[in-house]
Amino acid sequence: MLAYYVKRKRMMDVILISLDDFKTVNDKFGQVSGDGFLKAISRHLVEVVPIKSIYRFSGDEFVIILNEEIRISASDAVAAIRKRFSEHWNCGALQCMLTASIAVVRFPDHADTAGSIITLLEYCIDASKKTGKGKAVYADAEFVPIAEETGLIVDIGLMVLNKTCRFIRMLGDHAVEVDAISVNLSAIQLNSEGLVDNLLEIISRNRIPPWKLRMEITESVFVDRFDYMDGMMRKLSEYGIRFYLDDFGTGYSNIANVVDLPFEFIKIDKSILYESVFSTKCFSVMNGLARTFADVGMKVVVEGVETQEHSRIAEQINADYLQGFLFARPMPAAEAMQVLGKAHRKTGAAPAQTQENGSVK
Repeated sequence: MLAYYVKRKRMMDVILISLDDFKTVNDKFGQVSGDGFLKAISRHLVEVVPIKSIYRFSGDEFVIILNEEIRISASDAVAAIRKRFSEHWNCGALQCMLTASIAVVRFPDHADTAGSIITLLEYCIDASKKTGKGKAVYADAEFVPIAEETGLIVDIGLMVLNKTCRFIRMLGDHAVEVDAISVNLSAIQLNSEGLVDNLLEIISRNRIPPWKLRMEITESVFVDRFDYMDGMMRKLSEYGIRFYLDDFGTGYSNIANVVDLPFEFIKIDKSILYESVFSTKCFSVMNGLARTFADVGMKVVVEGVETQEHSRIAEQINADYLQGFLFARPMPAAEAMQVLGKAHRKTGAAPAQTQENGSVK
């Protein structure tokens, strides 16, 4: 539903309600009673906002989407929800106090893609739980620039990496196999001290094989620090972590640099694909690039595939992988696991997915 509103550029407030330490409720009262408390919370949310605006985000989290058609402000909805959480919750004869951390993000003021909305919501929830459970955190339009300036973007990146590794672990626990999941790394993250050690620690903590994780970087990242990037990439490659070059065809696009670094996958930018629909010259360039990279042992990914025509062009150049909205849109982890599970049951192995800004696509 987020992707639906984002695609139509409809302004909305997105509220994430994350129950604090709800596992203790299940441990104390049992799973059935825990579900009963969740139903009681759901019934209250319906009293605050229309039922069509409420979604289950994960086991103990709810999302409310307030668009211009719903006549209640995010602040009023949050106030009503927080007031209710100051009281006891009942399930039959059982009674307990619960707290919930709440985050609010406005589209497009604070985040302008479904993936960035989810990432920002989860970061705000994480900040709320660290500063004191039961708090409400509102995102700010300057959040990302300030996070970059202050270095907080590094912490956000580590959080995304941890969530990705946790998701990979969850897939394995449910016997759903994927080749790997990739994460975008920004220039600030790549230049931060301790990236390699932090990444390896996160992988170890979540007990996943390193080769299940892939890193996506853009060429502009290594133009000025080629030797550093070369050493960092080769060190991680020794552990089995593989690399994508993202958005090839924009910016510098220096093939000599690309082939000298340990990239396994080259993602051809969607702008080249879109131009190839109308230009035979552009198609020839794209086809030549694909052949060149194949000749040196690199796999080609065509991104931005949104139509059957895009898919046909990507297949004509013998692309190894296709990525885009034609196949799937960004979605929460729980929904992604269902989709991958269905693919796994049909084929015996689910296709590789990409996690970007905290969202699977």
